Amino acid sequence: MNPEEFKKYLADLKNITYQQKAISQKSGIDNQKKDVTSMSELLANVENQLSNNKLNVLVMGRFNSGKSTFLNALMGRALLPAKAKPTTAVIGEISYAETPGATLYPKKTGEKPKEISIEELEKYVVIETLENEKDAPRKESFYSKLEIRYPLSICEKGINLVDSPGLDDPTCHDEVTKEYLPKADTIIYCMNSQQAFTGTDKVIIESLNSTGYKSIIFVLTYFDNIEYNDAIAGKNDAADVKRTYTRLLSKYTDLGEDGIFFVGSLPALTGKQQNNPTLIENSHFLPFEKRLEQVLFNQKGRLKLLKAYSTVKRANIDTRRFIGDAIDLTVADKTQLAEKLRDAREKLSIAEKRVALITQNFDAGAKSVVDDSEDKARVFLNIDVIPNIKQWVMETEPQTSISMLHPKESAKQFAEECLDQLKMKLETVTSDWLANEFSPNFLRPRIEALANEQKVNITSIDDDIKGVRTDLSLSPVDVDETSPSTVGRVGAAVVGYIGGGLVGGAVGALVGPQSIIPNLIAQLTSILVLTIVSFFTPVGFPLYVIGGIVAAISGGIWGLNNLAGKAKEQIAEQSRDGIYKNVEEIVKGISSKVQEIVDTISNVIKESINEPISEYQALVDEAKKNVESDDVTLQKRVDELKSLRESNNKLEEDLNLFSHMLMA
Repeated sequence: MNPEEFKKYLADLKNITYQQKAISQKSGIDNQKKDVTSMSELLANVENQLSNNKLNVLVMGRFNSGKSTFLNALMGRALLPAKAKPTTAVIGEISYAETPGATLYPKKTGEKPKEISIEELEKYVVIETLENEKDAPRKESFYSKLEIRYPLSICEKGINLVDSPGLDDPTCHDEVTKEYLPKADTIIYCMNSQQAFTGTDKVIIESLNSTGYKSIIFVLTYFDNIEYNDAIAGKNDAADVKRTYTRLLSKYTDLGEDGIFFVGSLPALTGKQQNNPTLIENSHFLPFEKRLEQVLFNQKGRLKLLKAYSTVKRANIDTRRFIGDAIDLTVADKTQLAEKLRDAREKLSIAEKRVALITQNFDAGAKSVVDDSEDKARVFLNIDVIPNIKQWVMETEPQTSISMLHPKESAKQFAEECLDQLKMKLETVTSDWLANEFSPNFLRPRIEALANEQKVNITSIDDDIKGVRTDLSLSPVDVDETSPSTVGRVGAAVVGYIGGGLVGGAVGALVGPQSIIPNLIAQLTSILVLTIVSFFTPVGFPLYVIGGIVAAISGGIWGLNNLAGKAKEQIAEQSRDGIYKNVEEIVKGISSKVQEIVDTISNVIKESINEPISEYQALVDEAKKNVESDDVTLQKRVDELKSLRESNNKLEEDLNLFSHMLMA
């Protein structure tokens, strides 16, 4: 799909969405949806999405992934600060402008945005934690967002790049996940090719896949370092690295090998700054830039349209059903309808009592899941982690040696590298435990059991609400794959949380009876990994470890023999003690996250059951209103509904035609 075709399809779908919103509003379907987002609101969201004809690309990566240098290489100028240590950064949106500039948006309500020059970016978007503040908490930025305007060629073609902080940063992780991830059309995921695809990377990538991002573009940075080492040592490690990571990552993107790139961001940046074609060519950056443009224009544009189309299509189907029910109620014999209302109300009342019982039973069972998760986590830390810390540290292989010529600097670098490698090992062990033991063997079956225990009550609710249709003499529902029973609806909702993948439409008016739920267990795993390894970020606790080693070496306390071994032993001892002292805090952190998951699933079950009850309560209310209305008013309503049905049917034809054109 070229840009001109995209514009045409975009205009067509915007017009269809506008018409569907008007028809749905006039039909009165919004009154049927209680306590959920109305159809008008959801269609208005689609209009806003389609009005923003730019494609949003979220650039993600952990600390030291080379993300900032990569973005600088795209812009051809070192604008974004590239720090070796974690810093608290502001989420930045990069868009096109001929004149460079930037705007900061304060977090504090009432403060006006601040215009700054791009040369001042580092001053405002980075806040360091000083090394002498070893126990100081992470500082937060005063600003919520940074808009960067720059003459970047790829942005000129209708693309916005969102520069997110490192995923290791707990002060920004939730904001990236909740605020920016849902708005992204595609994702560029950066990793350091010298230490790519760690345990944390794996669970984050799997979580992204589960939330619908199948066309991830992987950028493995620092590849020039590997090629340089090959040239010096006469090796061929670069080819092995490329082959290995291509094999591992290709299953996480439907772009396959075409979505995986190995680049040298620094030589690309330098080459652009110095107008050096050799450096640019050796960086492998130009093929990446060309492929990125192809993906964004040829594929993501279509996906954006398809996403909006499916929402409008669902609205059209639900509106058709609602109008059909409304016509049946309006033309029904008022005397007979009045007699049947009593039975319909009784069935709804029974169904509501069953909902309360289901929620009560689920919440009671969920408490034991949360309590048991603490025991599981405590055993894991005390048996699988703490006793192995020393071995893991002794197995680290830092590239820096401790030099007595520069004891402070070399010892500090040595310790940092040991801690980084220990952190990676801990991430891998933790993510393996969560993914292979905790989630599949404990959390998932326990939650599935809780849901299945309520199957009898859920089935009874289904019978109750079906009886309401019968009592009101409504036509049978035209069941399709988006209209399962209440049991299927609840099962889909729960499976969406714990089973891996997406089902149905979206929570709210457009899904009818189904819910589209991200795989929160995968997200939970990612969060728990970050929780457990948070003590190993290069601030706070690690500074205490590094400071002790530097002091011992600089002061000659250890002598000159086996400095590396003594330093590793010190790192192991203090790392082990650090985790041991914080076991209960880590355990509580894990159980609190599990509590959030079971609470959310409980709410999903309740919403999934309440939604049809709410719909049929609205039908009962409509029937009561018709019984009390005069014949002239009813006839006017029938004429209006029939006219709306005709318009809705015509719009369905337009949607089908649009689908065929889009798929051609």
